[in-house]
Amino acid sequence: MVSENVEYLVESAFNKLSIGEIAGKGVIIGLDNCGKDVLDIFNNDPQLNGVQVIDKNTICGLIMRDKFHSRLSTQYGYALYCKRSVTLLMDTNPTVFNYSTNIGIVLKEVISRDNENLQDFILVTKNSNYFGFVTVKALFEK
Repeated sequence: MVSENVEYLVESAFNKLSIGEIAGKGVIIGLDNCGKDVLDIFNNDPQLNGVQVIDKNTICGLIMRDKFHSRLSTQYGYALYCKRSVTLLMDTNPTVFNYSTNIGIVLKEVISRDNENLQDFILVTKNSNYFGFVTVKALFEK
């Protein structure tokens, strides 16, 4: 049923949109940031669900709020991660698409992700540089 619905969406007229046309600018941190920096960002913005790790306009990773807090909530999580590099906390293989990729193609990829990554941001590049991100909710609202 889900795949039939996605096939319909892929075929529909609104999918003439590219992923870049609905991308927003996200909160960006660098490789030199530590876990405490990420914790502060999330604590200061309760609505923020993720941050992108970018170095010289290149996507390095993604840190989603739920996964971050899950790691910190373990017995030694706070002590282990807060003073260490974000490289230990980030997903180094986030879903990334070029600005001009059709939304229908992105939809197909998103629904095929593992359940644990289903709500992760979709990152967008333009001319091989970081451009922005799209939430799964925003993708389905279009």
